[in-house]
Amino acid sequence: MQQKNTKERVIFNTLFLYLRMIVTIAVGLYASRIVLNVLGESDFGIFSLVGGVVVILSFLNSGMLQASQRFLSYSLGKSDFQDVCRTFWATWYAHAFLAIVIVIIGELVGLYVVNYVLSIPADRMVSANWVYQCSLFTCAVSVLSVPYNSAIIAHERMDFFAYTSILEAVLKLLIIYLLLVVSYDKLILYALLMLSIQVFVRFLYTVYCKRHFEECNSGRTYDKAVTKEILSFAGWSFLGNFGITCRDQVTNIIFNVFFQTPVINAARGIATQVSGIISTFATNITMAINPQITKNYSSGNIKESVSLVYMGCRASFYMLTLIVVPFVVNVDYVLELWLERVPENTSLFLYFILGVALVYSLSQPVTVAIQATGDIKAFQIWIFSLMVLEVCLTYIVLCITGSLVYALVPSVVVNFISVAVRMALVKKKVGAYSFRQYAFDVVFRCVMVLLISCVVAIYIHYMIGYESFVAFLGECVVLAISTIVIILLFGLKRDERLQLVSKLKMSVKRLNGRRE
Repeated sequence: MQQKNTKERVIFNTLFLYLRMIVTIAVGLYASRIVLNVLGESDFGIFSLVGGVVVILSFLNSGMLQASQRFLSYSLGKSDFQDVCRTFWATWYAHAFLAIVIVIIGELVGLYVVNYVLSIPADRMVSANWVYQCSLFTCAVSVLSVPYNSAIIAHERMDFFAYTSILEAVLKLLIIYLLLVVSYDKLILYALLMLSIQVFVRFLYTVYCKRHFEECNSGRTYDKAVTKEILSFAGWSFLGNFGITCRDQVTNIIFNVFFQTPVINAARGIATQVSGIISTFATNITMAINPQITKNYSSGNIKESVSLVYMGCRASFYMLTLIVVPFVVNVDYVLELWLERVPENTSLFLYFILGVALVYSLSQPVTVAIQATGDIKAFQIWIFSLMVLEVCLTYIVLCITGSLVYALVPSVVVNFISVAVRMALVKKKVGAYSFRQYAFDVVFRCVMVLLISCVVAIYIHYMIGYESFVAFLGECVVLAISTIVIILLFGLKRDERLQLVSKLKMSVKRLNGRRE
């Protein structure tokens, strides 16, 4: 009964997250096109590049975000209200301190990087500094929102999370309108308006949590032991997230310095944004599953926790495949249809970044399982080392070959290695995990689904051929249906297929009964 309730809750939350995703993707795609056209390739590249300097500092926030979600979910799994209160306020004080640290470091170090390291046209330096200050304070406000955001996710209130994201998307549409009608420097205006949205969302999170969660209204207590435990966890998370941030943002700087143009950053920024939007299909499932993985582990239900991890790995990969395959075979057409003016090398970046996203999806729930144990020291050291290795290899390959294609290969190779490392570490901590089961039930099935889907997609693409938008949509529908069939035939185990068929039959009977 508990297992049934758990899976029903996961499905319920996933549906809300998909509602959020549909709206945010539609707005995100439209907004990116308009913003690129309004700002131009150079200013868009400056926004991505300068904002990336602040993102380097946000690795601190990422570490605390993981700690907050893990400890709040763990406390709720133990059903100890006092422990939940102590945990929430420990994360609150830690994030308030962290926000101050980020602003100080950003003003001392980040400004130097923006003004003396990056290749930015002289006539856009004032605007670039405005963008930097807005990005820095947007990051600080985001940090202050983490305890409330973590509480919402830990309590699995994905409906509010979805509604807030939809409202945020609507506000971004309003930003687009203002960019079109206001004659003020559009790069500065865009940065200021994005900061305003973040402040408003922070206000909504606070009000909701105080009205619905008792721990957010309890007296502000400072528990030294809980704070120390959280900071210890976050400290190691900082290391791993710093490596990931360096991988993303230092590589961005390397490309900027090596190719001496912001356009390369615009291409990479668009590719990263598209990958992030597509990856939302996978992260919606893992976001719904993650709290249950930790709660089941903390309550001693290890078997269910392991089952959820395997299910999450496959489900996230399949959902990503369902979108990536039709997109990749039509990538040039989609980019031209969407952006009109496509920065050079955008499609090349997309191929590699989406490949990395597929590889990462194989082990994302495994990371949550490692975090659930609370012992993440070895894991974070490994991740940091691998990310630094990727940056070094990218730089070395660029120096030797000067080729952008070869420079993107290390990211795929290193991410394959990281999947194996994650699984080895979780197996060492929790004996219930099995290399053999993971290799066969997750990796083998996922790779088989991807390979067959790609072969079928390429064949259908060249057989159909399209000369109109309607024909393109028809091809996407055919590719999506074929991929779903492949997932059902090769991606699911026999008992899972039978269970799915049984549920579909029951749904049809209920629908027929209502009609009668």
